[in-house]
Formats: sequence, structure tokens, C-alpha cells
Amino acid sequence: MNELLFESPISLGLTGIALTVVAAIVWMNTGHKAAIWTAAGLLIGTIGLLILERGVITYREELIARISEIATDLEKNDRNKVIAAIHPAAVNTIELAKKELPKYEFSEARVSKIHSIEVEGDSKRPRAEAEFNVFVEVSLSGQVFRGARYISVTFYRENSEWLVIDYRHADPLEAMRQ
Repeated sequence: MNELLFESPISLGLTGIALTVVAAIVWMNTGHKAAIWTAAGLLIGTIGLLILERGVITYREELIARISEIATDLEKNDRNKVIAAIHPAAVNTIELAKKELPKYEFSEARVSKIHSIEVEGDSKRPRAEAEFNVFVEVSLSGQVFRGARYISVTFYRENSEWLVIDYRHADPLEAMRQ
């Protein structure tokens, strides 16, 4: 239900307009005042829900923004920001990133497809699993590579911020194999 209300303004708007039109047609065919009041109420309710939708940012929307932010930092080769996106308690993940990132010089990094974002846990300490593809252009040992990578990331939300706990990347066909 949250997805319909807070992450899908087009579906919300189309549903509201369709119901409003149906109520208006009923009014035109029957002349009952209740039908026109229903149509007006549905229209006002739809507008109110669309305004509410714009003001509510869901965990999924936060994660999409965070993933895009990390991709932008990679593209800028801002390794410090990328490492700062990792939870301080994830020592192995920090060490892996510090070992892996200096090998690459990115000239492009963008999210090309989000396969899934699953949020679980209570609102005090939610955890999320995100799977997506990125397109990268990267220089490694003087050679330039362009292509897609499948990324799987585990996030924890702490102090209103999503931090990486673990990540892995693989061939983009990995998503199909799963």
C-alpha cells in the first residue's frame, strides 16, 4: 500500500482521476447530487494524496538516492566519499574498498537498472538489500574498460543515513542466474 501511495504518483493520479470521472458520469446520467459531491471529493482527495506523496520520502527512495550518490562519487574518483559511505563497523568492507578502489580510475559510473531493493527490520534499525546494474568506464593499468557490472549491496540505516555494510560485484548476467 505504501508503494501505491508514496512511490507511484502516476498510478495514484490515474486511479483518482478514473474514479472521479466515473462519479461524474454517474452524476451526468442520474442527476443525483451525491454523485457530483463524490466526484468533487475524489478530485480533492486525489490532489491531496498527490501533494502528500511529494512530501513523503520512503526508505526505497532514500536508497535509490544513496546508490546514485555513491555512483556519482565513484565517477568523480572521490574515494574518500565512497569509503565514508561504508559503516565504520564494517572493517572488512572498508579494507576491501581501500584495497580495490585505488586500482581503478573511473570516467563513468551510473546506475543502469535497479533489480530490487528489499527493506527489512524495524524502523529504528532497518536493513536493506539492493541489487542493481551499473555501467562503468574505468581505466585499469592503462587499459580502458567499458561495460556493465551487477552489484549487490547490504545497507544499514543509522542516524538517518544509509551506510554500506557489505557489497559485491559480478558479471551482469549474475542477476539472470539468480
